[in-house]
Amino acid sequence: MCCEAAVEAFMSDVEGNFAPKANHQLVATGQAIQIACSLTGRPANPAQKVNVSGVHVAFCSQACKTKADKAKGRERINLLFHNDAFAQGFKVKDTLRC
Repeated sequence: MCCEAAVEAFMSDVEGNFAPKANHQLVATGQAIQIACSLTGRPANPAQKVNVSGVHVAFCSQACKTKADKAKGRERINLLFHNDAFAQGFKVKDTLRC
């Protein structure tokens, strides 16, 4: 994070406004990988994918892809990368060190 104020804002974000953006960034930077459809947790089909601000996200079905296609901008990031969706569809790589 850029400064202590940013860290404090992120840590105090009880409504989860920052989490989808942070989760998206983990995937965009290669620190996390997709392991399943983030909407259902079922195996993702690479033929059913959308581009989410530079990140390709695959879905289990045309129905899930259509749901993602209908969401735009921040709404799409929130839908696909909120904490619950991220937990069922993505995995942070084990090579991360703090």
